[in-house]
Amino acid sequence: MVTLTSIGTSPGITTTAVALAVEWPKPVLLVEADISKPSSVIAGYMQCQISGKRGLSTLAEISAMSSVDRESILGSCVPLTSTGEDEGTENLLLPAISNPEAGHGITTMWGELAEELTAFEASGYDVIVDLGRWTGSKDRRIALAERSDVMLYGLQPTFSALAALDYGKKSIEPLRDAVGRGDSSSAVLYQPAVGGSSTREVKKFLNMGISGEIPFAPKQAAVFSQGEPSSKRMIMRDSYMSAIRALRAKIFKDLDKTRELIQEESDAG
Repeated sequence: MVTLTSIGTSPGITTTAVALAVEWPKPVLLVEADISKPSSVIAGYMQCQISGKRGLSTLAEISAMSSVDRESILGSCVPLTSTGEDEGTENLLLPAISNPEAGHGITTMWGELAEELTAFEASGYDVIVDLGRWTGSKDRRIALAERSDVMLYGLQPTFSALAALDYGKKSIEPLRDAVGRGDSSSAVLYQPAVGGSSTREVKKFLNMGISGEIPFAPKQAAVFSQGEPSSKRMIMRDSYMSAIRALRAKIFKDLDKTRELIQEESDAG
């Protein structure tokens, strides 16, 4: 399970999550766990080609009556395609809660969902979680951050964003350290149109690795944020897509490392 979030700012987490899912070489489930707004994937990448009736709202209703399991999660998903139709894709989307006000009142579902998602690999799926903006130590979605095999913090390299992340990650990282996941947390830099600190300065300030650098490329990013059409040349050669693929490669490397550690712990036990 790979989770992306931002603290204090919104640099493009959902766009990156969609791009990674579309480019993922294995079947993948994209969980839109941002509770600040209705599904921006359906409204953006899918251009409202389907309704937002299914998704985390469905799971919240199930959780209130019984418990969340693999079947209920899959039954709440839609195909992750620009049209929202099943075009043979094995990629799925679990859309965001349709009523953000109700989302803030959900409690038990997040823990149940995290537990089930960590076991999805056995069903042939990797999981990408879009947490959107992290709201602090009282954020009820903490189980998703705590149990993720790879945790990515997105930010622009500005002083305000660096300060926000340095403070905000203190509500997440101690919990990840306690379960042996702290070593797989890192940052993703979103380059601003102008200015910004260097990668070296960011790494030193945060005392955290950098897993990727996303260039400022509004036209290319709009393919995944707004469903804009793309050419084959752009998909194959564009610098934005090169950055997404480089980030994907780094994630896979970190996942392999995590699997090795888990196997070592299992053998030792």
